[in-house]
Amino acid sequence: MADSDSFVQEVTEEVRRDAMYAAWRKYGPFIIGGIALVIFGTAAQSWWKNSQKDAVREAGGAFIAAQNVEEPADAAEAFLNLANESDGDYAAMAGLRAAASFGASGDVDRAVEQYQAVVSMSDVDSRLTELAKLRMIMIRSDTMDPAEMLEGLQPLSAAGKPWRSLALEFMAAAHVRAGDNDAAIEAFITLATDETTTPAVQARAREMIAALGGEAPQATTPIESASEDAEGNEEDAQ
Repeated sequence: MADSDSFVQEVTEEVRRDAMYAAWRKYGPFIIGGIALVIFGTAAQSWWKNSQKDAVREAGGAFIAAQNVEEPADAAEAFLNLANESDGDYAAMAGLRAAASFGASGDVDRAVEQYQAVVSMSDVDSRLTELAKLRMIMIRSDTMDPAEMLEGLQPLSAAGKPWRSLALEFMAAAHVRAGDNDAAIEAFITLATDETTTPAVQARAREMIAALGGEAPQATTPIESASEDAEGNEEDAQ
């Protein structure tokens, strides 16, 4: 009986092997192909990630190199080349620096042109495009019509906007140019009472309110030393 059971077991194993070999002959090429695709896909993904890191490092190095160019006109061209060779936020940041350098060199027209180019970029952080809009108004503020300034600054001065403080300051300046001191005082009061505004900007806003004949509100945040640099926001906007 034991011999019979052993024989049956051997036959069963043989049948299983034959079935396995038959299945392998039928499906083996597909299995091998699937494994190859998985391996290729993993390798391709790894290569893509590494190439992206290399591109970021390369762009970062070029950005630093452009920053080290002392002559504004030359720096503008260096940043402009970087903007044209990059995409996404890197292109926008390089475009902003190119525009700022054109402005520093006295070429306001090219600065405005480059700010407009940044504004028109798609798939870019909205903070960068909004900064380009603000800077475009700032660089033309001496000659721009006050009504046009106010129209462009209004959406940038809304609560929660990243460049709200600067937008409010230039709105106040536009109101003063238009002869509307009451509106200017209102803008400065908003600045002086906004908890997101730095103490230096709040102090400057209260000084402007007093200069325009208004009643300045009390400080909402502790005032730091009088020697504190009041240009913090302006530096952020460069």
